Amino acid sequence: MATPAHPTPKPTADQRSQYPQQLARALGMLENILITLSAVTPASSVFIIIPAILLAAGGASVSVLALAAVASVFVGFCYAELATAYPIAGGEYTWAARLLGRSSGFALFVLTLVNGVLIISVIALGTGDYLSVAIPSLGGKWVGVAVIAVTTVVALLNIKANAWVTGVFLCVEVSAIAVPVGLGAAHPERGPSAFVHAQTAAPNGLADIGFGGLATLIPVALFAYNGYGAAVYYAEETRNATRTIGRVIMICLAATVAIEVLPLAAVVAGAPSLTDLLHSDAPLNYFLTARGGSAVNTAVSVGIAIAIVNAVIAIILQIARLLFASARDRSWPDPIDRALGSVHPRLHTPVVSTIVVGLFAVLAAALLPMRWLIVATGAGLVLVYLFVALAALRIRAARRGIAGGYRMPLWPLPPAIVIGVMLYSAYNLARDDWQQIAFAVAAMVAGYAYYARSTFTLAAASAGRCPTRSTRNSETPVAPSSTRPGFGPRGYFVGAGVKGSLMVVKYWTAAAIATGAVTRIMPPTAPSAPMAAAPARQPTTAPGRKKNRPPIMPVASETPEPTAMPPSAQPTAAPPMPPTRVPMVAPMAMVSFMRFQAACSRS
Repeated sequence: MATPAHPTPKPTADQRSQYPQQLARALGMLENILITLSAVTPASSVFIIIPAILLAAGGASVSVLALAAVASVFVGFCYAELATAYPIAGGEYTWAARLLGRSSGFALFVLTLVNGVLIISVIALGTGDYLSVAIPSLGGKWVGVAVIAVTTVVALLNIKANAWVTGVFLCVEVSAIAVPVGLGAAHPERGPSAFVHAQTAAPNGLADIGFGGLATLIPVALFAYNGYGAAVYYAEETRNATRTIGRVIMICLAATVAIEVLPLAAVVAGAPSLTDLLHSDAPLNYFLTARGGSAVNTAVSVGIAIAIVNAVIAIILQIARLLFASARDRSWPDPIDRALGSVHPRLHTPVVSTIVVGLFAVLAAALLPMRWLIVATGAGLVLVYLFVALAALRIRAARRGIAGGYRMPLWPLPPAIVIGVMLYSAYNLARDDWQQIAFAVAAMVAGYAYYARSTFTLAAASAGRCPTRSTRNSETPVAPSSTRPGFGPRGYFVGAGVKGSLMVVKYWTAAAIATGAVTRIMPPTAPSAPMAAAPARQPTTAPGRKKNRPPIMPVASETPEPTAMPPSAQPTAAPPMPPTRVPMVAPMAMVSFMRFQAACSRS
């Protein structure tokens, strides 16, 4: 008698609700650190942002960076715990979607995406300024455009190859930073007491400044360190991410602080004249020329140009994964979702998303004036940090009763401190250059409005009050649509724009929920176990539209990890939207430099 064949077991609800592992887990801790530090681009911070702090505070700029390092530890705590709970390629917006609401996650996605693309343009446009020191013909805007095009091609390689490419460039970058450190150590002119003496340039020499002036510089120094949290964007490509991603973030923070503070201290201690240093438009270049000669200054300038190229590669990788995560969350029409969410079968990279990011960065660099780019990217990081801290305040409620996993010390003090610092930074930006903070707020309001309009459109379609655009939605969805995570209804592809205040957005969402036509936004769920797919609600689905989508789900992992949240429960996608620093180095540097230069002239 033949033995009956065992039927193939059906997938469980947990298995159906997880993302497939599309990206290759090819990175170890070291490779993730190399890419993350490349996105931080400490050399750019040393030669762009830190000179602004140095001109405003003199020798006390070292103390300002030290205080900012303490504050950055609190930001790092927030990133480490959130990244350990949700190691997802989408980064910050995925945390906001799970802990602050999916509409907030989508709004943060819009802000991060816009800032990330424009920051690539701003940073790349600075390449010609440094290359022209060695080769004058290589200056100008089109050098930056060419850098974006070439680095986009490099970013198409598999993630491990990119890790080592950026690692080699990072070694050149650190070597360039080591030059002022060595020159300062070889020619000491003053001791550590100079690091607490706050002075700035005055018409007749130097003038002392008070603690209040130093306090205004701490947010600027925070931006100089920014970028260590970008490690989470590569979490789905990092082995044992749940256990290691928090350590990667804190290691990158420690390395960033050391790489940026040491050259500043060496310049302050070894400058031939502190008065000449603070009266120079480019204090780092003055120091290099005075102590090492023009040849050294030229060589270091070329090293900084290489550092910029390295940063562009790393940020393109970061924002491409942000865009890939948004498509996986079904934020766009079906054809666009399939294209942006596709992964090359051999390279295991989101090729289409990478090309789209590079293309838009090229267009922004070629067509938009630098002043517009600065305004558009000057305040985005303030809101990103603010939402990260708010999410960190909610993380313990989501993880209540779950043992294991990294937990920040002194909670809720670290996120509370970050919120206070970011509100203070927003106040300073609104007072000194309201256009920057207005653009960042407008980007988020546009995200809220787009999300609300999408929800409202489906509610109206379900009630038979508006067309359903069945031609577009009749296409075969990426299977299985009933168990794929997403933000909810997409509505029209054309963005709603800034069409109302947040109160209007809340009213629209409340009205849609009140009609019963859409699923109520799910409350935050513990990260240790995957959410079950929401039950189908056939009667609420209009003809030509997909079913209401379940909450955002976790990512499947290749190998189990001995933690409270196994890799199989690692979340992987959230609502669309990265700079990371998305590095805010270049825009914040230029804005800060202009602001403090004006302050110096007034004094």
